[in-house]
Amino acid sequence: MLEGRKYLIVMDDIWGVEAWNDIHRSFPNEFKGSKVLFTSRLLVQLDSVCNVTHHLAPLSQNSCWDLLQIKHRRLFTGHQFFEKFSLGPQNLRSFLCLSLVERDESRVEKNLSFFVKNFELLRVLSLQHGKWDKKVHGGHLVHLRYSSIAYKFYGVCALPSSNFLNLETLNLESTETLINLPCDIFKMVKLRHLYTKDGVFTFHLSSQEAGRNGFDCSSKLDSLQTLHQICACEACRSFLVRAPNLRKLGLHGGKITNDKVLRLPDLEFLECLETLTFTRPWDSLRKSTLPPGLKLPPTITRITLKNTRSKWDELSLLQTLPNLEVLKLIDDACCGPVWNTSELEGFPQLKYLRFYYMDFKEWIASEDQFPKLEVLALEHCRKLERIPIAFDNLNELREIKLEWGRRSAEESAKEIQEEQRNRKGDDDCLNLLAKDNSWLW
Repeated sequence: MLEGRKYLIVMDDIWGVEAWNDIHRSFPNEFKGSKVLFTSRLLVQLDSVCNVTHHLAPLSQNSCWDLLQIKHRRLFTGHQFFEKFSLGPQNLRSFLCLSLVERDESRVEKNLSFFVKNFELLRVLSLQHGKWDKKVHGGHLVHLRYSSIAYKFYGVCALPSSNFLNLETLNLESTETLINLPCDIFKMVKLRHLYTKDGVFTFHLSSQEAGRNGFDCSSKLDSLQTLHQICACEACRSFLVRAPNLRKLGLHGGKITNDKVLRLPDLEFLECLETLTFTRPWDSLRKSTLPPGLKLPPTITRITLKNTRSKWDELSLLQTLPNLEVLKLIDDACCGPVWNTSELEGFPQLKYLRFYYMDFKEWIASEDQFPKLEVLALEHCRKLERIPIAFDNLNELREIKLEWGRRSAEESAKEIQEEQRNRKGDDDCLNLLAKDNSWLW
């Protein structure tokens, strides 16, 4: 197709003469003024195939900095970069810092303040081992869209007052920290996702703060879709009612006094909620956290309970959710030796059921309670004797995952698999994933 035509072909960053040997036969053997230009770092190997070579000298340090100030909009670096330069490129749009280490905490704090003051066009900011406290204000970062900051704190810290008017995602990967949400967070009208990994968001509204920040009962975060995780106290409930479009919510039920454990609150006002996670710390008192008469929105499709230590019969509250498809019970979410669902109406839409580190011995159930169950996962349930044999009649069941359980539980899973094979054949038989069960009797 190139024969008889004039062309220019550019090949960038050639690593060996083999690449040229593979393609040069495709070019017509004629002289029409065509050119092939390629760049390489391997001058010795490629000199033999070049008619004309240009050896380009690298830019000086000052020239590199000048180019960075003019051209570079995305920067990936560590703190050493700022040891040599006192100013940054004013048009920097995206920054990711990879190597801020804990021993440089004073420098980290200075660098974060440095970004806020100097990079007014910054849209993406990601820091590891950063430090963000009341000394840092975000008044200049009005264009910021995404911010992720991993920092270490113990005790209580406050999200700084700011003017992040365009911020859409804020991810604070704190360490065992209570993070107070300021009243002026309601100025972040575009905020869609608010995360913390190991910390807990709190919210307390005083009349003095409300007046100072122009807060009133109509203040809302209509764009907020994800909030993880916030304290399940009454004060934080006043925050949740101002986020009516939440789709994903993580609640933390830690102790607020020596004898009181926070329970899962009524959330029927969250009419768009789809995913709910409720977690309680290990040091909480061994009291149930699923109150009777709990009211949840019917839109919920996924629920995760972690370390809630509820009674098994209290799970009957979840039967009223008509769209519940995923249920995960983790780290003693329920306590007691027996889960008997035979007298319950069941979970008519449940498709995925996972148990992880659950300490029950017997599970009594029939296929009527789980008619649409597709995946059953049992991990580190070391006391469970058997999977209900009635599950061999579950037409939708296609996978059982069994890890670190009893050998008898695995044998019951094989019986279910064999019964399905006899009824459906090999092609439609469920998949059994069994691992590390042989050492348990």
